[in-house]
Amino acid sequence: MKYSGRNILELSSEVKQRNINIIPGSGYIHPNQLSHLFESLGIYDANSTADIHAFCTCLGISSHDK
Repeated sequence: MKYSGRNILELSSEVKQRNINIIPGSGYIHPNQLSHLFESLGIYDANSTADIHAFCTCLGISSHDK
C-alpha cells in the first residue's frame, strides 16, 4: 500500500490535476508556500470498487499498480 501511495504521489502535476473536485474542496491539492509538505488527492468512496476504478482511470494507473 505504501508503494502504491508513493507511486501515485510521484506522478507529474499535470496527471494529478486530473483528480477533480467531486465534493467541493476535494480533489488534488498541490504543495504551496504555506504548506510545503502537504499534498493530497481525493477519492469519493474508498470502499467502492467503482470509485476506486474511476480514480485510477482518471490518473492513468495500471491495473497492476491498483
